[in-house]
Amino acid sequence: MEKTKIGFDAGKIWQMLMEKGELKVTDLKKMSKMDIKDVYMALGWLAREGKVHFFQLENEFAVCLSD
Repeated sequence: MEKTKIGFDAGKIWQMLMEKGELKVTDLKKMSKMDIKDVYMALGWLAREGKVHFFQLENEFAVCLSD
């Protein structure tokens, strides 16, 4: 996968988190209509930049923007 696509996907997820706040990863997948592997690569990109925080929400993996 090329870096440009991962960066684009990361921007899309970042925007959804700005609008919605915290989201379960499964909800991110549904809302973004991305494959789960693309969601996780984009989240990895955002995590590397220190822009997201991961936690458990209702027994699922969730994410929100860092403070």
